[in-house]
Amino acid sequence: MVCVTIFNKPISKSKDNGDQTGLWAMHDYERAEPDDLYGVRVHSWVAVLPGKRDITETLFIEPPSGVKFDQSNANYLGIESMWNHTNFWINLQVCSQGCKSLKFDLSDLKCWEYLLPGEPWTSRKTDPSFQVDENSPELTLQEKHLDMPTSWVSKLNIPLSVYEKRYPYGHKTVHYKKARLELFAPYLQHDGLITCITSFTDYATLDPVCVYENYNHREDLLYFSLQNLKNESTVEEFLPGREDALKGTTTQYLAKTPILYTNKKLAFTTPVARTLSISCFYSVDEGSKMQGILEGCEGEELWMSGKNASSRAMTSLARKVTTRTEVTTPL
Repeated sequence: MVCVTIFNKPISKSKDNGDQTGLWAMHDYERAEPDDLYGVRVHSWVAVLPGKRDITETLFIEPPSGVKFDQSNANYLGIESMWNHTNFWINLQVCSQGCKSLKFDLSDLKCWEYLLPGEPWTSRKTDPSFQVDENSPELTLQEKHLDMPTSWVSKLNIPLSVYEKRYPYGHKTVHYKKARLELFAPYLQHDGLITCITSFTDYATLDPVCVYENYNHREDLLYFSLQNLKNESTVEEFLPGREDALKGTTTQYLAKTPILYTNKKLAFTTPVARTLSISCFYSVDEGSKMQGILEGCEGEELWMSGKNASSRAMTSLARKVTTRTEVTTPL
């Protein structure tokens, strides 16, 4: 683990963006007030040093998110100390340039000062031809030194039911600037929703613009949905494997456009008594495409007429469709 100070550095303006006055004005408006504690707060994370498991360079891992960063990341302003289950090291190097110039050779006394004398056998470089019994009493007395105190934390035991929830009560909400992120555990929502991102036009998050939703483990294989609340349009995408080979739909007011993986005939019914005009795109033969239009009203089977298609495709489209699927209309 590492104990350091961390903060984002301010964004520098580029000479090529001189004409983007509006964007920089917004940046100045959104800029946070001066922080008196900048560079003073202490933060802890995991440092993975090179040497084992094919690690060639030092990596930093953030425990809350599990995201890894390299040593030169500008968010890390410096390191005060490092420790593990064997010892504690104090950094003697200057951190004026962040962590990118730091040396992580803990055996170098010019860079790191250890707290407990001695070192474990696994950290020593010895001659392979030199035979020594590490468990001999004499060697144990010679190497006897202070040990790191045992952890006061008991062994972590997470039940499977709690592990599957992922978040407290199975739900987590994170607020960002003009955005809100909602995370759900699998199978918690009846519709299979696992991620919902809502973007807003205002900082008070009162005027939503778009809603991005990700789904999992749905019977209809829906995995992504994008709702534009301004023009009342919805884009849905499905995984391969549906019986009707439906790949995606675009709903604009009451017009729905399916995009199919393979050639399938579709019929739609709608719960509202309104006429639908639906464009369907198919791949009929290898190298040929056609477009059909579905028309009908509530409770009726929709007839399909074709245009810009071959005679074989026109004959296929002229028949009444028998397969049904439900049309979802925007609120």
